Amino acid sequence: MIFAELKELLDKRSSGGKKGSLPSLNKTAKKLGLLPASYKTALIAGTNGKGTTAFLLAKIAQENGLKVGLFTSPHLFDIRERICVNGKKISKEDFCFCLNKVLSAEGKPLKFFELLTLTALVYFKFKKTDFAVFECGIGGLKDSTNIINSDISIITSVAKDHEKLLGNTLEEIAAQKAGIIKKGKPCVLGQVSPKVLKIIEDTCIKKNAPLIVPKCKNIKLNFAKNTTEFILYDKKYTLNMLGSKAAANGALAISAANILGLKKAIKYINAENFKGRFEVKKIGKKYLILDGAHNPAAILEFLNTYQKSPYFKKENILIYGVSCEKDFKTCTKLLNPYFKKVCLVDFKNSYPKEELKKYFKNCSFVELEALPKIKANIIQVGSFYLFNKLKKYLPKN
Repeated sequence: MIFAELKELLDKRSSGGKKGSLPSLNKTAKKLGLLPASYKTALIAGTNGKGTTAFLLAKIAQENGLKVGLFTSPHLFDIRERICVNGKKISKEDFCFCLNKVLSAEGKPLKFFELLTLTALVYFKFKKTDFAVFECGIGGLKDSTNIINSDISIITSVAKDHEKLLGNTLEEIAAQKAGIIKKGKPCVLGQVSPKVLKIIEDTCIKKNAPLIVPKCKNIKLNFAKNTTEFILYDKKYTLNMLGSKAAANGALAISAANILGLKKAIKYINAENFKGRFEVKKIGKKYLILDGAHNPAAILEFLNTYQKSPYFKKENILIYGVSCEKDFKTCTKLLNPYFKKVCLVDFKNSYPKEELKKYFKNCSFVELEALPKIKANIIQVGSFYLFNKLKKYLPKN
């Protein structure tokens, strides 16, 4: 099948979310000769920050001279963004070759995320990568990526999200995230609550897996340079992303790199091509800030950075949209006090914007079509699926 046909097939297989059957997936992977992987691997789970951590770890590995595969989700504009080697997304030709190979080997029809996971594994094997980083889709224990017996696991954070799939309590969600921890393999953990820490610690003890919990300090945000500085293990690092959470994710990536034996000293971590995490763009005399914060914990992190920034003004316009399954009531309650004008956006499986209006008190509403004429700064927060919607209403550069 050609690229357009494969995209249509993937769209049809997307119903039912990312959750599928690991035994069936594992069987197909072994049939294709993908497992065990012939290269080192890292598997990253977490409510927030896993995409950032995955990207940064891949960058550090690449700076150490390795050929590095990176599998992430979701994509912003092109599905091929999910599968990269050394920062370059898979070509259409290779995407078709690898996915068609997976389809030829499947028994029971696989779901969208399962197909993409195997497509990434086929591609990384084909490209002869030295190392690959996989970002979990949802949870960890039952996620498609968990067929990989990774050399290291990273759990970035644990907060409430995807409750229908993962559980209603932090303890239940933590147990799902802990499912990626492998026997005898190290686990790097972000800063979590004592209850969550206990669950991760107990899992590591049962699996004889070393647990590392790095904590960076002296975090300094430089909005003029769009960088964040921090100290980790008595060394100073600079990351060209903004936010305390960015520093925490950087600390996880650096710690994992050290454990994996990536010894080349990295003082400056270049995240230039990583999009949608307090990403600042200048458009004429105004600024556009793009942030994929889509659950309460992420919204709080965004607001923490936003309030400290020089872009924080009451007249700014908020662009917001949210998937149906998200806790939109808490998210809108957190955002409401900081904005007077709001532009609400619908997309596939989003909570209807006409209903969302009820949760923004004392706000006026504008439409996407009006954005080019507006002089105020534009702040986009919410689902990553908003990015494509916004793109057509802004200058191409």
